Amino acid sequence: MNAVHLQSFQHKFGEYIRKQSHDDGDNMPSRVGQLYQRLIYNNISGFISQCFPICQQVMDDDIWQKLLLSFIKHGDMASPYFSEINQQFVDYLQNGDVIDLLGLPAFIAELAHYEWIELYVDNLPNVEPKLFLADGLSLNGTLQVLHYQYAVDKMSVDYLPDDCQETFILVYRQSQDNQHQTAFMTINVISFIILTFIQESDKVYDNMMTLKNDIVAYFKLDNALLDNMESLFDTLIENQVMFNHK
Repeated sequence: MNAVHLQSFQHKFGEYIRKQSHDDGDNMPSRVGQLYQRLIYNNISGFISQCFPICQQVMDDDIWQKLLLSFIKHGDMASPYFSEINQQFVDYLQNGDVIDLLGLPAFIAELAHYEWIELYVDNLPNVEPKLFLADGLSLNGTLQVLHYQYAVDKMSVDYLPDDCQETFILVYRQSQDNQHQTAFMTINVISFIILTFIQESDKVYDNMMTLKNDIVAYFKLDNALLDNMESLFDTLIENQVMFNHK
């Protein structure tokens, strides 16, 4: 088989696998073809079910199966790495058409992202802390500063919100007893603003006052809203969201 024919076969075989069914007009022998289809389905569903247990639990089984089949058929699975399937599933759920077409809960995309982010942070390489104050204060390099429209951190089979509830969460890797673990922290909107600003800024500030003034000016905030910033930083240092290298 020459390279052109091989490429054509691979493309057609990939399409056959993704459609998860066998038609009379298919060139692939049904027994062999359906075996491969089941193998792919079982592998992908295994990865997804393990990463998104709450998403699965809050849906009827038939809806969950339809979602998996829809993802296999139409999801962007261009990466050859199975480890990236869960991220691709999260990306697929960002498509509002999928939510509407399958009648999925409005919060499902955010819940899936929240369930996946722990795996993402777990697998991040060791990242150097980001220095933002010249006196040695830095931000955890694995920190994810997240904003959700729903209280995804409280969701379970027993609690499914009907309304939006803005939620701000930190997810990051911390060290405890010489071992790394992923940690979660719920914060308020002011803390979210401060940390997002620091993360996105390229500056290293001489002192906390100049940092505070820049945040107030950029977001047009009441200066009093940042009165507790030093206390906030102490809490974040204690929980390894920040590091003090003095």
